[in-house]
Amino acid sequence: MSSPSVQRRKNKNASQGQLWKDWKNNGGICQIPRQVLMSEDYISLNHASVRVLMALVSQYNGANNGDLCATQSEMAKHGIKSPDTLTRTLKELLQRGMIVKTRSGISGVNGHRLCTLYALSWLAVDEIGKKFGSKWMTEIRGTKTALRLDFSKPHDGEFKYQTA
Repeated sequence: MSSPSVQRRKNKNASQGQLWKDWKNNGGICQIPRQVLMSEDYISLNHASVRVLMALVSQYNGANNGDLCATQSEMAKHGIKSPDTLTRTLKELLQRGMIVKTRSGISGVNGHRLCTLYALSWLAVDEIGKKFGSKWMTEIRGTKTALRLDFSKPHDGEFKYQTA
């Protein structure tokens, strides 16, 4: 017979495993560290900024941090319909250190435009590549660690990551 504390740990781990199992085929689970949610930077965000941040978190699949987009059409699905509001919220998220820009939007070939891409600052940036013909080329440089690990004090505005 196991002790009550061992049994509680077993029950806790079993419930977390069940949670993942239940949601694996239903779109997955979004996770944000508690330190981020309790930080002054997060708490001081306006409601629209929180909504955009949650939309970016929902795009993350475990291997695409740095390849998250906040286009007008994508954010309209999450209730951000005004281009001015989207611009202001992205600026606020960047200033507060919640996200980092990994690629600036550019006009592409044959009139196709490439959107600006972002990464969540509390996670390592994943290396993102694209296939051009038969060659695989790195489009976004990955990092070994998260860009911001300390959320106990307000963001100072500096990241050691350069956009591609």
